[in-house]
Amino acid sequence: MDESTLLRKIIENFKKQYLLYLKVWDLAREQERCLSLENKGADIDLFIKIMREREAIIREVSILNEENVKMRNHVTSMLGIESFSLSQLKDRTKPKVFDELSQIMTDMNRVLLEISEIDQKNMVFIKDMTGVRCKSPKASHEEAKKFYTQVMQQKKCIF
Repeated sequence: MDESTLLRKIIENFKKQYLLYLKVWDLAREQERCLSLENKGADIDLFIKIMREREAIIREVSILNEENVKMRNHVTSMLGIESFSLSQLKDRTKPKVFDELSQIMTDMNRVLLEISEIDQKNMVFIKDMTGVRCKSPKASHEEAKKFYTQVMQQKKCIF
């Protein structure tokens, strides 16, 4: 299989992951609503039920990511590059493929940051509700981006 075909499969895999992350994002927003005071008090049972749904989706993402890591490692070997990063792929791939890969990676990063921001708010709400104080009530956009970049690097997915 040539690198273009393999890159297309990687992109399709990322798209599947992205769609699953969109579901996680919807569930995170639902969790936020169930904790809101407008909801006449927090519904912790619903919050936990939603958390279990999120965990099931994340397990699906993990399986897809394992497949993706194998394909990315193969492309890295085929192209003789150190890592699967946009900077190293830019001059070694067709522009259309590179643009599509870049776009899906950007989209995934954006939704992961949005999930992180909602989760941070939810954590603060729960800590306030239970009387536990949080040192940093809100993660900055840069902190969240750094965190998710580190997570993805651990999974050998370097943005």
